[in-house]
Amino acid sequence: MHKNFLEEMRGLPEGRRLGAYFLFCLAATVLVTAGAYADRNSSFPIVSSAVKLAVGIGALALAGGAARIPLRNRPLLPLLILVSLVAPAVYLAFGLGPATQSPSAGSLLSVLVSLVLTAFWEECVFRLWGRLLFEEEGKYKARDFLAVAVVFGAMHLVNLLTSAPGTVVLQAVFATLTALFLQTVYTRSGSLLLVILIHGLIDAAQVLPGLWVAAGDRFLEKQSGLALILTALFFAVSAAVITRRGELIRRGKPFLKLGRKK
Repeated sequence: MHKNFLEEMRGLPEGRRLGAYFLFCLAATVLVTAGAYADRNSSFPIVSSAVKLAVGIGALALAGGAARIPLRNRPLLPLLILVSLVAPAVYLAFGLGPATQSPSAGSLLSVLVSLVLTAFWEECVFRLWGRLLFEEEGKYKARDFLAVAVVFGAMHLVNLLTSAPGTVVLQAVFATLTALFLQTVYTRSGSLLLVILIHGLIDAAQVLPGLWVAAGDRFLEKQSGLALILTALFFAVSAAVITRRGELIRRGKPFLKLGRKK
């Protein structure tokens, strides 16, 4: 079944394939959002966690053997890992301050589980399937690569249901830039596990300091917005640099000359 589904998706014309990818991601996002709403008044998000796990496993199952992409550019992996630690380090620096709060073991476990499962399902759905549907011999057309990143950002607009519009729009833009970086690392390395770990570290560095340090107690509290600006610039610039020549878009040609040439 998974082979037929993947082959049918791959066999669609480019525009329809992008539309099918959008609907695929939207369905996954709706399921996870529904799980989150089911757990609104729960101290431990059991339903949400179960849905995230199921969505991630489902995406892997539909991909089948195609999800097992061999590692690429092994000598480059240490550098990719080192570069990937920059954004988490920035967030940690801006989250430092006196520990005036003490999270319970239950709340800490709940946050950790949520972070891990969020990174898992989002990478299995957005990054893996974006790659399966639009990468050809280690290359992407610029419009496809950018469109896949925008789809990831657009899915964050679901937060309009609970947050202020301005905040959500900024989150969507930031998520798009994050996707550009994660997609680039994934294409260069071939490792889904690596981008899951990077995604989890980025989210953890944003969330975990707040469990111990109140926002007003942070040493760089007045410059908190600077962390987003710095990391957004980092994602955009590093994605360009990792693509070897830094050429994000070349009209009519693939702009990511990544992986081994065949």
